[in-house]
Amino acid sequence: MSVNDAMTLEVVPTFVYLGSSIFGDFITSSEEVECRIGKTSGIFARRKECVCKRRNVSLKTKMKIYDAIVITTLLYASEFWTLLSTDLMKLEVFQMSCLHQILEVTRHDQLWNDTIRHRCMDQPTVGKRIQWNPLR
Repeated sequence: MSVNDAMTLEVVPTFVYLGSSIFGDFITSSEEVECRIGKTSGIFARRKECVCKRRNVSLKTKMKIYDAIVITTLLYASEFWTLLSTDLMKLEVFQMSCLHQILEVTRHDQLWNDTIRHRCMDQPTVGKRIQWNPLR
C-alpha cells in the first residue's frame, strides 16, 4: 500500500496497538485471549513470590493487588472481544489457577470453584466481570 507515493506500508496479518493485538481477519478473539493470558501469567508469576507467598500479607491485600494488576491486565480491552465459550473457559481456568495459588491450595484439596471464589472475598467469574464492562 502506498501513501502519497513517498512511503510504502506493508500489509501484515496482525499487529500490536496500545497493548492489544489487532487481527486483519478478525472474527473471534481467541488469539487475543491467549495473548492476554500469556501476558497476565508472566505478571502473576513475578508478583506471586512478592505477595502470595508471604504469610504477613492479608488475604484482603492480596485480593486488592490481584484485582488491580492481574484482572486489569487480563481483561484489558475485553469490551471489544467476540468471545467463544472455549475462550471464556480458558479465562475462567486461568482465574481459578491464580486464586488457588493465592490461597495456597492445590487441586488435590478438591474444593469447588464457588468455595475458592467465596474464600477469595467473593470473586466474581471472569464472564461476570466482562459483562460489567461499560461498553457491553
